[in-house]
Amino acid sequence: MNAIVYTFLIVIIMGGLTVILIALRDKKRKKADAVRIKTDKKANRLNSLGNIYLHTPLLKTEYAKIREKVMLIEPGDTVDVYDRSTSIMTKGLLAGIAVCAAALIMAGGDVYFSLAGIFTAYVIFTQSIRSSLEKMDLKLMREFSEFLTDIRHYYHDKRIVDDALFMAMEDAPYEISRHLQKLYAMVSSTDTKKASEEYVQEAPNRFFTTFASICASIKEYGDKQLENKSSLFLSNLGYLEEEVRMEILHRVDISQRFMLKVPLTIFPIIFIKPIEGWAKSLMDGMENIYKGIYGLIAMLVIFLVTFVCYTIVCILRDDKKESLVEDSIWMRLSMKQPISSLLNREINRHYTKALKTDEALKQTGDRTGPKAFLLKRIVCGLACGLCVLAITISMPFYERSGLRNNFAGAFEQATVVDDETMQVMQEVARIKLKEFEGTTISAPDLAEDIMQTTDVHQESYATMIAELVLERIGQISGVYYRFFYLFAVAAGFLVGFFIPEWFLKYRLKSNEMNKEDEVNQFNTLMLIFMHADGITMSGILEWMERFSFSFRTSIVECAMMLDFGEQKALRQMRDKERAFGPFKRFVDNLLAVENVGIAAAFDELTSDREYYKQKRMQESQWMTKKRAAQAQYISMLPLLTTIGLYIIAPLLIAAFQMLATLSSAIS
Repeated sequence: MNAIVYTFLIVIIMGGLTVILIALRDKKRKKADAVRIKTDKKANRLNSLGNIYLHTPLLKTEYAKIREKVMLIEPGDTVDVYDRSTSIMTKGLLAGIAVCAAALIMAGGDVYFSLAGIFTAYVIFTQSIRSSLEKMDLKLMREFSEFLTDIRHYYHDKRIVDDALFMAMEDAPYEISRHLQKLYAMVSSTDTKKASEEYVQEAPNRFFTTFASICASIKEYGDKQLENKSSLFLSNLGYLEEEVRMEILHRVDISQRFMLKVPLTIFPIIFIKPIEGWAKSLMDGMENIYKGIYGLIAMLVIFLVTFVCYTIVCILRDDKKESLVEDSIWMRLSMKQPISSLLNREINRHYTKALKTDEALKQTGDRTGPKAFLLKRIVCGLACGLCVLAITISMPFYERSGLRNNFAGAFEQATVVDDETMQVMQEVARIKLKEFEGTTISAPDLAEDIMQTTDVHQESYATMIAELVLERIGQISGVYYRFFYLFAVAAGFLVGFFIPEWFLKYRLKSNEMNKEDEVNQFNTLMLIFMHADGITMSGILEWMERFSFSFRTSIVECAMMLDFGEQKALRQMRDKERAFGPFKRFVDNLLAVENVGIAAAFDELTSDREYYKQKRMQESQWMTKKRAAQAQYISMLPLLTTIGLYIIAPLLIAAFQMLATLSSAIS
């Protein structure tokens, strides 16, 4: 086993060195070929690290996700996107390799700790990539805020959206200029409505989509002067600029509050082996505890607690809406026979519950349906059950291996001349155990054999070795797979089966803040369209759908029902989402549009805007603070679990064992 681990370690290190050497070679090649045309540069880069990532099975999927995100944040030509993606991927990979190598070195052949180290390396890898992408996204938001200031300035002079956008684009930084080129193409298009629909599909975030909606409304309905003599376009840009600045402050606040939460959650795993070495030097008998069944169970519990806490902290930190999921591997598998028939039978037995599950999934953006969710629960349960089964099966083997090979601490309570003699006795005991395991021999005969065939010639020492060997043989024969282990397997299946449902409930709870943000976004849309002449309810719902997430299903159904009566469709949407007060009040205002008009129906948005802005900022800060406080407690659990199970408990066990030995000796 040690050889396998060390071989794996060597492969990891050599892979890391290969990546570094290729990167250095690629850098030199770029400098030498600086005068070549762009097509040559592209070919060279694609044949370097990026090409390796593209064709490596374990890396190409993650690399594709990075490229997709980079393309969304900084759209450019293929070469630029590949260069940036490759840089991000390489930094994350090198960080992960470094942590993995350190963990494998500290593991010393321990398989379970090696797995924990690999998990930690993967977390470091993903967090490094995430951090790089978040910095890019935040930089884009700050540049967008500056752009909004510039375009307001140029619009004051030109009063033409196209010209103002073009002039602001000339002064914009490189990263955001690519987005502005797309926006300019949309605004200058002969069919602005169609162009805006296409742009929404590739906008990096909702703020760019909002800006597109402002430009599209001005192009379609024209600008107008409000009662306060201000321009509708400039007023809407002012609202958007406030939203962007609030979002920047919110992201910075989250980043600062959660800066150390994730590292604090995962790093206790890395320090398990150093703690183990310190404890062994502190007290005799500790090695037997760590190498025994208790050490295995304690390590597995620490790993499980760390994994759960890490997942929860990530959920608390990621308060953003997830992307809509309309297809998944679970959905495709659930449609295949005979799996589909079995799932349908179970769904029909609990149809009401399935409808509730489907509604809950839709609120979190999951459109794959209850059948796919049920399959996911079953597979998750089976996976957890199999993991527990594998652990319980390995426990007897692990315990027998410890009894056969671990003689550290043996004979320490006996009167032995020196440490060298004690080490010889321990080695002889290990050898004789392997030789006489499965045979029948008395203690005197074994002691006689020891004195004749080993370097231990003193009868008292030989007798002690013989008694320990026979004791260990008896202990080994009593180690086998216990029947009650199956209850642990069943418990593992049940826990795994309910894990997806628990996470769904938690996502629903955390989605309340997202719902509030979504309604606020709808209010921003109404501020944009409330003075636009000619806007219809169908057009309003169409734009709401583009910004919707939690309420998308209801909005789509309402839009489809407009032909059967506008008021009836809106009332159905209101009744369906009655549980969430802010959205119900928003729909009530939509119902009033037919009688009093948009401006009058949403007049409160203009008069109370400052109040709503301050209220939203306070709620956002309070929610972030609450999430950070919860994450603080949760991130401490792995550390406390490690201290309790890997320091305090083993010390207490060793102390009680020592007291029992002394008491027996005195007796």
